[in-house]
Amino acid sequence: MKAKETKDSIRHFDSRAENWSRLYQRASFKDRRELFIGLAKKWFGDKSQVLDYGCGSGVLSFELGRNGFRVVAVDASPGMIARARTESACGSNTTPTFECIDPHAWFDEPREFENIVCSSVIEYVEDDQAFMRQLSDIMKPGGSMLISVPNATSLIGRLQDGLLRFRSILGTQDRKKDVSYANKRYTKQGISTLSKNAGLEVLEATHFEIPKLGSWCIPLSRNYLVGVMTLFVLKKNS
Repeated sequence: MKAKETKDSIRHFDSRAENWSRLYQRASFKDRRELFIGLAKKWFGDKSQVLDYGCGSGVLSFELGRNGFRVVAVDASPGMIARARTESACGSNTTPTFECIDPHAWFDEPREFENIVCSSVIEYVEDDQAFMRQLSDIMKPGGSMLISVPNATSLIGRLQDGLLRFRSILGTQDRKKDVSYANKRYTKQGISTLSKNAGLEVLEATHFEIPKLGSWCIPLSRNYLVGVMTLFVLKKNS
């Protein structure tokens, strides 16, 4: 990601930090959390170490901790990390380690993690192939990664993109929306190619989320033409 784009995105998510955790009160975000935790319990070793890269306000980090994982959580947004630390100090019985990082320099230091969680990050990164390699490089052989991305085959996602382009032409696009800062959507084949080039293998994929609709639509969101997001399980070659 270019320096200016990085600063713009960080500023945007700083502005959303105070209320970010409240998103997970919505049915679609509760479903997201349950999907991540269910797959973590399926693919990660018991009590293994997990890096939550792009942790936001720490919702998934805390939930992973409650399920016995040892969590290191990092984010480039100072506001998000401050929010996560505040919530940690307010009585949570889990103790993820939260760190605000410079995304351009953090990978320069030697690091190693058993497993990685990366929720809705890669679509904001300019060089997604380099980013995928960086994540792979710090994961132990045989480790697993859960990574969620916008689904390019979703008809609802395409409608969102069309509205974004139309509003941009009219000059009425709301830059407060997350989708305004996301650069791309991904097909399963696209993620498979990025993963293979980084020494990773796609094991499974789950589509999810229909914006602003209730729990009744969760089964419908599993369809690849509907769910606006996809959660992939990747495995690093031993």
